[in-house]
Amino acid sequence: MDSKLYRNAEKSLNNIKYYIRTKLEEEMDELKLHMDDNSISNLISEYSSLQFYKDNYEKIRREMEQWKNKEIKL
Repeated sequence: MDSKLYRNAEKSLNNIKYYIRTKLEEEMDELKLHMDDNSISNLISEYSSLQFYKDNYEKIRREMEQWKNKEIKL
């Protein structure tokens, strides 16, 4: 693999991992708290797009973990 292409792929992957660790995990944890205390219904009534995340919470978490564990292969 061309070294420049490898560095670009590695940089993009690191950006994805950074976003997951610094933003997405925090948001998903907050969603889980609302799901656990049953206040999610109030949020969904205000923000209907949250229904998707509630319904697919575990699937999203699994995919986040997959991305965090990905490595660039030569």
